[in-house]
Amino acid sequence: MSFSPNYIISLLSLAIFLGTGCQKQQSKSENHDPKAPVPASSLAIKAFKDGYRRASRPEPDWQKVKDSYDKGCRLEYWESCQSLGQLYTSDKLGQPNIKAALTAYEAACKLNDRRSCRMLGKLDEKRFDGGQPPRSRHYFGRACELGDFIGCGRLGYMELTGLGGPKKPDTGLIHLTQSCQKGSAYACNQLGYSYESGQSIDQDFDKARHFYQKSCEQNNWIACSNYAKLISMEKYSSEVDTINGIRMYKKAIELAPSHDERPWQAFLMFTAFQCEGGSRAACFEYGQVLETGRVEHPQPQEIFIIYDRGCNNTRGVPEACLKIAEFLESGFGIDQDKDAAQSLRQRLCDMGIEPACEVGS
Repeated sequence: MSFSPNYIISLLSLAIFLGTGCQKQQSKSENHDPKAPVPASSLAIKAFKDGYRRASRPEPDWQKVKDSYDKGCRLEYWESCQSLGQLYTSDKLGQPNIKAALTAYEAACKLNDRRSCRMLGKLDEKRFDGGQPPRSRHYFGRACELGDFIGCGRLGYMELTGLGGPKKPDTGLIHLTQSCQKGSAYACNQLGYSYESGQSIDQDFDKARHFYQKSCEQNNWIACSNYAKLISMEKYSSEVDTINGIRMYKKAIELAPSHDERPWQAFLMFTAFQCEGGSRAACFEYGQVLETGRVEHPQPQEIFIIYDRGCNNTRGVPEACLKIAEFLESGFGIDQDKDAAQSLRQRLCDMGIEPACEVGS
């Protein structure tokens, strides 16, 4: 059997074309970063963009948004699955649907979306509410593998404490430290707590305070409060440390949810304790708290005594001395003595305390 030259050339061209296509496909597979989200088809991306466009309208039809994201997710686009999970955890479709959210995040996690893996871990934690979440550690571990430093911090704490699996103190400490260094306020706070309590690692109050402060600087109000609590310990009883503790508690109060009274209650106990120990700054702050009405039925005479400790015959906090002058002028809860008030203001003015000069003029 003989073949014409044109037929042979056609066969050779086809072989070259197929070989090139296979080589390109192999090259594309080899070049894909295994930690990066899995590439999606143009149709899947189009469905996501359609959902995103609908969600950006002034009055979105959230059901249509969901349908678009759902289509993109079924076509295996991680961003659609993640957005679908976020939609299900919100109230935009009515009541949050955690079961559906878990399914959507699971799909995105399988497509290498590290944030969705972390969200799976957090949702699993909430479902077990302080118990032993069987899957959280797996999801945080997967998020960490994909380069999510927040997930690494969550994994590290679970390894350190033995939540969801065996204790791995060395690995846990590494994960927590790396996560903290990369900016996780959660990881820094947990490191602080671990060093304070000596939980699975050697107790070290200096390191505890360092990590609490680092977390507080990233606006973690719980860390601010934890840092201030360390000041109550004998090792940190100087006036400078007390002032730092006051600053941290005030930041915790500022950052905490308005309905959460815990920072206020802790601040009240802290200032009362430190005032009793001789801190003039704490006495002034304690007097301020008493005046806000957060303590039931404070006696004016008691508040006056607290401010008097803070003033310490003008050697303490000037603002506390000004409060003493106000009490003497008004006679609120004490014997009125305007001459003594004016004399105190003049002394403060001579010391360069301008508000005393303005009121006394």
